[in-house]
Amino acid sequence: QECGINQEECKERYNQNLSVHHIDYNKENNIKCNLISLCTPCHTTTNSNRIHWQKYFKNKIVRYLESKHRIVINIATRDRPTEIALLLQSLRTQSFQNFDIYIHDDCGGTPLQSYYFIQYMMNRIKLEGHKVRFQRNDRNLGIPVMRQLMIYNTFEHFNDFTSICRLDDDTICQPDYLELLLYGLEEDYQIMSGLTPPMMNPDHMRETNTVKPIINEHKFDSDGNIIV
Repeated sequence: QECGINQEECKERYNQNLSVHHIDYNKENNIKCNLISLCTPCHTTTNSNRIHWQKYFKNKIVRYLESKHRIVINIATRDRPTEIALLLQSLRTQSFQNFDIYIHDDCGGTPLQSYYFIQYMMNRIKLEGHKVRFQRNDRNLGIPVMRQLMIYNTFEHFNDFTSICRLDDDTICQPDYLELLLYGLEEDYQIMSGLTPPMMNPDHMRETNTVKPIINEHKFDSDGNIIV
C-alpha cells in the first residue's frame, strides 16, 4: 500500500509475500487500522526513522477513514457557553475532519448564539468545510427527550452521513478521539463509546484485563428490542 506492488508482483520480484506492517510497531495490536501491507523493500525501510513512518502511515489511515465515514456530532446543551466553545475548539483540532455539527440549546437562560465567541467559532468551523446546524427550544424538554429529538432531526436535516456521535457539552476531546471511535467501527462493532475522564485528574489508561473479552454486551432482535 506504499509503492503499489501487489501480492503476485511481490512474489515474482522478491520471492516473498507482502509483509503485514504494524503502524504503531506493537505486534500485539492487530486491529485493521493498525495494519498495512508492504513489499519487502518498503517494509525494510520502516525499520528506521520509526516516528516519521508512524505519523506517515497514521495519516494515510485517517485519510482512508475520511473517505469512508462521515459523522454528525450531536451536542445537547443548556447554559454552558464556555464549555461549548472549548468543545468546538477541540473538534477543530481532530485528526479526523469529515464531520458536521448539530447543536441543540434546551431553552437556556441566555440563547447560545447571543455569545459573540460562539458565533465566531461556528462561522470558523463552517469556513473549514463543516455543516453546522443550531436549534433552540422555546421551553425546557430535558436531556432524554432532547437526545431522542436530535436523532430524528439529524436524519431530517443531514445527508450522506454514516454515523452519529453524541458528545456531552462539557467534553474536551483529545485530537484522536473521533479517529479511535472509528477504529472500532472498522472492526465491525456497531456502537462505540469513548472515555472522557475529568480533566483535573491525571491521565490514565483503562485496564481491561479483568473484563476481557467482553466489557458490556447487549443483544437486539430484528425490531431493535433488547434481548440481553
